[in-house]
Amino acid sequence: MKIDTPKGWRVRFPGVSGPRRRVRADESRVLLDAESYANVGFVLAANTQMRGRVLDPDGKPLKDVCVHLEALSRNSGNGRISDCTNADGAYLLEMIPPGPYRVVVNGGDRRSAARPFGMVYYPGVADRRDARIVTVGEGGVVNGVDIRIPALAPVVRVSGKVVFQDGVPAPGVDVESVAGGRDYHEGVATGADGTFTLPVLADQRGEIHAKITGASCAAWLKRPN
Repeated sequence: MKIDTPKGWRVRFPGVSGPRRRVRADESRVLLDAESYANVGFVLAANTQMRGRVLDPDGKPLKDVCVHLEALSRNSGNGRISDCTNADGAYLLEMIPPGPYRVVVNGGDRRSAARPFGMVYYPGVADRRDARIVTVGEGGVVNGVDIRIPALAPVVRVSGKVVFQDGVPAPGVDVESVAGGRDYHEGVATGADGTFTLPVLADQRGEIHAKITGASCAAWLKRPN
């Protein structure tokens, strides 16, 4: 099937609804289970892109940091356009309705050891009023929208070992650091020897505790006598 699209626009396929559906990762096919059905739709969206990187104060890339656009115009739509950075700190935002935007990093404003900073606006400011506006044109590609995080909170690493009452190491145990009524949470699992290293923001004060799962209990029961 061929679809003729206006200049500066492209078709996004598919939009699928229905029970027991499976969609290929390349979003070019819909695979149905036996005796099932699905409703398939096509979305006509602006063929636009915005590219950039998220960097720490020293210019090093930050991985797994999420970026989204904050529209300044009603014509820009209400849908959330977002992407998370790869190992090079790069992100790619696509199918952006034309209009002016603020570019936001860590929009939830939740700090963690992986994201030791609050909400930041392009090009690297905390105050929304100081954000630089980026305008996307019809069919346009905007490159080089790099965000430099101004400062990172210090992160410490807490290491230890979890053992059962008889001293046997406890593998696969969930070790958690919780502060502020779970407003702040970090977690890691113990290794085969029961050891763990948990990164925690240095300014957080809370509790560290271990949670034993069925798998760790099974490992303890199978321990050699």
